[in-house]
Amino acid sequence: MFIQIKDPRYGYLFLLTIPIKISLAIGNFKPKKTHAAVHQDFLREYLESNQKVKTLDIASGSGNSLFRHGYMNLNAEYTAVDLSAGMIVQGRRLMSKQKAPANFILADATNLPFKSNSFDITTNYGAVNGFTDPKTALAEMVRVTKKGGKILFLDEQEYKASNWLEHFYFKKVFAYHNTTIGCPVDLLPDELEDIEVHQVYEFVYICTARKKA
Repeated sequence: MFIQIKDPRYGYLFLLTIPIKISLAIGNFKPKKTHAAVHQDFLREYLESNQKVKTLDIASGSGNSLFRHGYMNLNAEYTAVDLSAGMIVQGRRLMSKQKAPANFILADATNLPFKSNSFDITTNYGAVNGFTDPKTALAEMVRVTKKGGKILFLDEQEYKASNWLEHFYFKKVFAYHNTTIGCPVDLLPDELEDIEVHQVYEFVYICTARKKA
């Protein structure tokens, strides 16, 4: 009996899971700045602020990223948007369960229903590289961020010292559905400064920036 796999990515995942784990385990990748350290530095000025911080998480899904990366430690007003009604429901349930004040809105990342210069922090976890129009989505992120505010987004990017197996795995499995390969720095609007791209894991980057005052 054979199992038909419609998405070839899962076939490659099945074949490569053990070899890629071995390859990564014996590799020597060490980030110049860890995932946790990037977030600590990004949030430090807001943790020390006495004013309420307005945050926006785009393509938020269940909202889990807000809990995983330290945003719940802020004195903040949380807004999250997603294009999936099902994800909006899940996000509202999670925030209600955690008794966290958050507003979940059904919205398109390329046409955000907010006024310009509305949020102190705008984030996106794992969606930029898959957007059909990443340039417009990034422009919208910048538009709704206040002058002097900060932007952070995370997605897939292959580290420079990857071997042939890791490159094959990244292409066939990790970034299979991506429309953009790696951090799209060339698509970032001119209104940004202090742009930094951190390779925090073998196949994951974090980009941080500030909107010019």
